[in-house]
Amino acid sequence: MDFFMLLMMREKFNKNQQILIKDNQVYIVNQMRRLAKNHWIIEQKLIIVLSGLLIMFNNPFYALIILEPHMAGSFFDILFLTNFLVLLLVFWMVILDRIQSENALKNSKVLTAKKIVFGLDPFVNFEDSFGLFYDFCKYFGIALMILHKKVIQKEDEIKEQEEFVQQQQNDDQQTTNLKLQSQNEQDNQQQDNDAQYDNLNKTDKNI
Repeated sequence: MDFFMLLMMREKFNKNQQILIKDNQVYIVNQMRRLAKNHWIIEQKLIIVLSGLLIMFNNPFYALIILEPHMAGSFFDILFLTNFLVLLLVFWMVILDRIQSENALKNSKVLTAKKIVFGLDPFVNFEDSFGLFYDFCKYFGIALMILHKKVIQKEDEIKEQEEFVQQQQNDDQQTTNLKLQSQNEQDNQQQDNDAQYDNLNKTDKNI
């Protein structure tokens, strides 16, 4: 019972928070609709997109994930979270570039701020997140090289087998031709012998 009470309280809090977010979004959209879209700057466009992603960042499917755990729920939760955070970082980068261009700051100062934003993210561990991916790419590349080598070896074996079969067929054809030629020669020799024998018999009869 306590679990469901906590779940209902969490859902109620989420609904109130979403209502507040939607009210702010409606206010921002109404203010921006007074301007033509071709007059919007990139920061305003990003704010509109971030406002939509903020609703999904608050995880409106939280109750569904708790009541019916499924891999799809966790997938969409992570997808919404990463999309919002990545676009938020892009928004910060755009703001820093705007500050750099308007205040005529050096690129080194702006790049330092970018390094702080991206490099000191407490939710990202470079070794944990990139290490497994690097190992996967490494072993996958080795597997591809081995597979490529096996394919080349198999192609060479197939070519050798085809050449052997072709050579065997040529040898068989030559053997057959030699046999036919020898048989024809024997037949011709036999016919000549028979003709000579007939001639001798005719000569004997005439005598």
